[in-house]
Amino acid sequence: MKYIATVTTLLQFTIVIEPDGEKFHAYCPSLKGLHTEGVTKEHAVLYATDAVRLYIESQIKHSGPLPVDTPVSVVFDARAVPYKE
Repeated sequence: MKYIATVTTLLQFTIVIEPDGEKFHAYCPSLKGLHTEGVTKEHAVLYATDAVRLYIESQIKHSGPLPVDTPVSVVFDARAVPYKE
């Protein structure tokens, strides 16, 4: 009998927020070209967080490289359940 278990990989990214006139500029140094802005610091973080998610999803979809300088955590769910083909 085959079993299946879940493995979740968590990536951690730094988002830098800087004042830019009346707005806030946010970027992720680990992800080339990822820049956004918001009218508040909170909006800038929210938009940058969404941009990071979309960036990573695109890299995975198109078999692109993930940043190697990113801390990675792997979470194992030890509850293996029967796998039916």
